Parts: sequence; structure tokens; C-alpha cells
Amino acid sequence: MPISNPISRTRAGLAFILVILASTPSFAQKKASDSDPDMKAIAAYHLSMERMNALDHAMHDMATELKKDPRFQKHMKEEAELAALQDKENPTAADQKRIEELQAASDRFDAEMGDLTGSGESLAAMEAGIKKLAPLANALQKNGMSAREYATMMMALLQAGMAAELKKSGALKTLPPGVNAENVQFVLDHEAEIQRLQQSWASLGSSK
Repeated sequence: MPISNPISRTRAGLAFILVILASTPSFAQKKASDSDPDMKAIAAYHLSMERMNALDHAMHDMATELKKDPRFQKHMKEEAELAALQDKENPTAADQKRIEELQAASDRFDAEMGDLTGSGESLAAMEAGIKKLAPLANALQKNGMSAREYATMMMALLQAGMAAELKKSGALKTLPPGVNAENVQFVLDHEAEIQRLQQSWASLGSSK
């Protein structure tokens, strides 16, 4: 099975928060260009399991800190309530109203987190957004990773993951200019390990 999008946006509570700063569509859809300094930086970044493990540790540290924050505690509680109501076979009118309220609250929360990216138009905007989210910035620093490297690494992982999936399916024969071939091969070679990390990050959305 092709590797899944490394930073897909899911409603997994903390898992969503952990990756949203680098998953904005406007950046993800940019084409590699030799004249674009951000895309050059992404292409020049070399993925490795050492840095992936540092990122993994940072994400778990961040989750620990976020779970202490009342705002995120409230969000996770509302997400759990929303999921439970949506799973009801015969929701009442009151349930439907509550679902709408919870959905609106969730959308507002997602929008607030998304605003931290500065619309995701540049690595600098992402870096600035990361620094505004203290639990993430502090967790990265604790694990020897700067906000800039986090943004660059996540975009390099997204770019390589998308290319690897297309290559594995046979839809992509030649990599586009500006795409780091070593990163694509890294994703293919470490597919199982990366998927385990993804699953670990997704579990961080649990309110337990």
C-alpha cells in the first residue's frame, strides 16, 4: 500500500494541531522552482531517521504540554462529544443542534490554529506561526530542532511522500525538477517506520 500523506489533516485532536502548521494547501500546491528560495530549501533538506526520531520526540513532548492547556482540553472534550453524537443511530433534534454547535466550535478552533501559519505562504510564515505556539516551539527546542527546520522538514516529508506514492503506483516515471530524489527514496525505504510514526502521532489525539 502506498505511504499515506505524512501530514494529512485529520480530526484527531492533538494530531491535527501537531501538523497543521505545515499542511496548508497553498504551500503544498506550490511547484518546485529553482528560483523559489523556499522550494530550494525544501529540496536541499535531507530526511533521515535521526531527524524523524527527533521530530517524534518533540511531538510527544508537545502533546504532553498541550494536554495541560485548558483550551486544548476543552477542544478534545468537544471532539469526543461530537464523535459520540455523530455515531448515534437515531439522533434527536437536540442531538442535531448540539452537533451543529460542536462542529462550529471545532471549525473555529481549526481556523485559529490555521491562522498561525500566516496562510502558509512561506517557510518564514510557518516559522513565525510555530513560535507563537509555545508548547510546540519549546518541545522542538528541547529536542534540538528549530522552528525553521520543523517547517522545512514537514514540507520536505510531504513533498517526498507525495512523489513516493506516485512513483510506487507507476504514475510518476521521472521526478519533477526540484524534488529531492534521495528524500523520495528515503520515504520508500522507510515506509513501515514512517507509518508507525504516523500512527503514533495520530494516537496523540486521544483525550486519555
